Amino acid sequence: MTFIESINPVTKEKIASFDSATPSQIDTIFDSAHEGFKSWKQVSFDERLLYLKNYTKLLEKNKKDLAILISQETGKALWDSETEVSAAVGKLSHSVSAYKTLTPEQMVRPIGVMSVLGPYNFPLHLPNGHIIPALLAGNTVIFKPSEKASAVGSLLVKLLHQAGVPKNAIQIIYGKGDIGEALVKHSKVNGVLFTGGERTGLSIHRHLAGRPEVMLALELGGNNPLIVWSPDDVRAAAETVIYSAFISGGQRCSCARRLIIPESSKDVLIDDIISVAKTIKINTPFSTPQPFYSSLIDAQAVKDAYEATHKMISSGCGVVFQGQQTNGGDSFMAPIILDVTGVNSPDEEIFAPILQVIRVADFDEAIIQANNTRFGLAAGLISSDKNLWNKFNLTIKAGIINLNSPTVGATGNAPFGGVGRSGNFRPAGYYSAYYSSYPVAHVIKDTTDKWIQNFDNRQ
Repeated sequence: MTFIESINPVTKEKIASFDSATPSQIDTIFDSAHEGFKSWKQVSFDERLLYLKNYTKLLEKNKKDLAILISQETGKALWDSETEVSAAVGKLSHSVSAYKTLTPEQMVRPIGVMSVLGPYNFPLHLPNGHIIPALLAGNTVIFKPSEKASAVGSLLVKLLHQAGVPKNAIQIIYGKGDIGEALVKHSKVNGVLFTGGERTGLSIHRHLAGRPEVMLALELGGNNPLIVWSPDDVRAAAETVIYSAFISGGQRCSCARRLIIPESSKDVLIDDIISVAKTIKINTPFSTPQPFYSSLIDAQAVKDAYEATHKMISSGCGVVFQGQQTNGGDSFMAPIILDVTGVNSPDEEIFAPILQVIRVADFDEAIIQANNTRFGLAAGLISSDKNLWNKFNLTIKAGIINLNSPTVGATGNAPFGGVGRSGNFRPAGYYSAYYSSYPVAHVIKDTTDKWIQNFDNRQ
């Protein structure tokens, strides 16, 4: 038997252990989910909603315990975990609004059995964002949490069952990449909903090639640009840059990765960015006062980030700022700012507190550089010039576009997703209603048309 162990990245203590699934168990779970679908889809919308309202109340009731568990399992600062739980609590109301507005009940059908594969950076909020709309529409769900955050996923499903959702309507399965692959490739899967890295997303896409009958929704992150051009308040702009780049230790898919600024400008902005960066507090998740961010998901994530940094430096990138490394352990990483102007830096999503600065001659070049990526999740402009915003808004390639706001801003009544390698045109958030059901056209007449009768008479 293979075990999935949940390890605290800060203390290295084991939080929980789970049995990894076997191929025979996966077959049994799919059979159970299909049996569950036959009955769950017949439950009225109002009754399904009642169960999910009970679940939302349980999330609120267990908010403190959930936040603590998220911080223990991911190393996320407690305040950050608390905001994640709040986002999960708010999901239901937006999902109900989307379902009623975008998919009128009499015109849609649930898809079937959905495999939901969750990430580690938001182990509650992001899978919850798939599960709630799927269940609300009448689908059944098989959920595999990230192997790095299985304890949070386990509690999520426990609360759903406690709220009255049938056990064969929402099931959890534990394992690493091979188990996730089995959930994707299974002959009885009707939908795959995934949030995570580009490499895994492309693998899922390849596995489902030739299977158009399987609904696929991918949210794959990005190499997000943030342009700063003639801001009214330079200090405020610097604070927005820092928040966009380094919140959650850079472990948000919408974090700013590339800062694009005029080459002709004086370095007042950079000086302020460095000044703000120096104030960042990095400490353990439960320390007082609360840190701006805490550890990354594990020591390997830090190692990978430093390797990416060293490669860029060796290729000619300059170090603008290197934060002081904390004594918190090998899962902690201080922020780094690199000047990559004129250097062919890799078009990758480096999931860590690393910001790349690109200096350009004019705003047209800024747009070109911003769009110079195979991703297209989030993009931002900080400027007081509305004409620049109009141009930016019309030409930028991204699914989430921000003006004078952090790139990590998101709202439950809007789509969340991107273009290019950031997704497959099925954004989550409000528009998850679109991949939780399919439309049905009804053509109904009380009597046979005369032309059909005439046609029959001619035979």
